[in-house]
Amino acid sequence: MKCQALFSKDIFLNGECSLRRLLDIAHPRCQVIAPDENPMWVDTEDLSNDKDITILTGGLETYSDDVMAELNIKIKRWPTYFLEKVVHTQSINQRSVTPKRLYISLNGEARYHRCYMMDQLCKHNLLQFGYISWHSLRFYDWYKWEYWNPKILLLQSKIADINQIVDVLPTEWFLSAINLVTETDARKTFITEKTAMPLLHGKPFIVLGAKGFHKHLQDLGFKLYPIFDYSFDDESKIFDRVAGIIQNLDRLSKYNPNDLYQECLETIEYNQKQLSQIGYAEGNFFSQKFSAKSA
Repeated sequence: MKCQALFSKDIFLNGECSLRRLLDIAHPRCQVIAPDENPMWVDTEDLSNDKDITILTGGLETYSDDVMAELNIKIKRWPTYFLEKVVHTQSINQRSVTPKRLYISLNGEARYHRCYMMDQLCKHNLLQFGYISWHSLRFYDWYKWEYWNPKILLLQSKIADINQIVDVLPTEWFLSAINLVTETDARKTFITEKTAMPLLHGKPFIVLGAKGFHKHLQDLGFKLYPIFDYSFDDESKIFDRVAGIIQNLDRLSKYNPNDLYQECLETIEYNQKQLSQIGYAEGNFFSQKFSAKSA
């Protein structure tokens, strides 16, 4: 029987869906495709033996790989999903960058690693060097704030953030030298729009993500920016990776933001070209999809 493909973005508002919900709607012998979600768990009660299910994820690994293997759920990887998508849904912003501050950091949901990063930024007096959005006061019970008194932070441009792929970038984007990216997941490597957008729009960035995140970007053909020390990328513990990022920001805060940005221009241009090559690679799904629409 031919499998039916379901895209989570086409089904759920704001792209929110869980593996449980995907399995709930899966017809018998149905292939479920959800490239923009990294499945975190599998509830065996959601499964029936007559379903042949494939999960397509943008993550290099999921939290449920072993469980899904036992349940005969197939996993396919699409690690360049968001990289390809931004190439075909966004135009490179041509507005000039005139950095006044070191960084911009856009935070939606208050995940543990983001809370810890904000705490450390406060501890080391680095909040003053950034434009920061913080949208949630709903925290995990097991995170205990030590230095920062959490509050809602909105950008003056009134554009919320780029947690979704958007058409208009916040004004502060053009007033900062680098993007401090707090990825969705800091334990499993999963490139989302948070990393894809600075690649597309030409902003140097450093990522709080999983161990080896920047090495993975290199494996995809991107160059790392010359102003950063990436030794933290090899650290296994999230606390050590945050410490390495803090050390980078503390060191860079002593330099002129525009000088830092200018030093990265060659790498910025190279990475934009590499992103385009990934987006227009032969057989690329989005190339075929948008070519068909324009035909």
